[in-house]
Amino acid sequence: MPDAGANNTTPLDENVEAIASLLADAHNELNSYQRAIERFVTVMTAPSFLFVLLFVSLAWMVVNWGLALVGKHPIDPPPFGWLQTLTGFFSLILALVIVSTQRRQGMLNDRNAHLDLQINLLVDKRTAKIVQLLEEMRRDSPTLKDRMDEEAETLKVAANPQEVANLIADKLTAAILESPKPLDDPETTM
Repeated sequence: MPDAGANNTTPLDENVEAIASLLADAHNELNSYQRAIERFVTVMTAPSFLFVLLFVSLAWMVVNWGLALVGKHPIDPPPFGWLQTLTGFFSLILALVIVSTQRRQGMLNDRNAHLDLQINLLVDKRTAKIVQLLEEMRRDSPTLKDRMDEEAETLKVAANPQEVANLIADKLTAAILESPKPLDDPETTM
């Protein structure tokens, strides 16, 4: 019978906890300005905000047209210069806020990609070690046939990331040079 105080977590539970911890750390690294920007972007990118913005703009135009129709001086006569100025200013602010948010998310994605690469390299080394150990076991075991396995010999060595990157670059360059049409040719993208 397992001990009541024993930790009964599964590897899946541990992975979920690790990811949640990474996300919490990323959130805790935000300063108050960045948190305010994140909240602003969340509100401004909600579908309901589009309808609110359209309603306010239409109401502004209707009120000003209505004032002009009853003979009163409109606050912002057509072509609604104030509305255009406010819309332009709001668009500038929104663009800057979105770029700021995307920059932060890009840095977070870069960090996660680097972490992913490190884990993949570690897994590759571990896999190579497992293949090495299995090959040694096969050679040492009297019950297993000792034979040369070229694929296992190749897999015993962990991949060198720089060699892999160079090989990919060489293959990509060769594929581009052999291509009958340039990659930026509009006909190749259709």
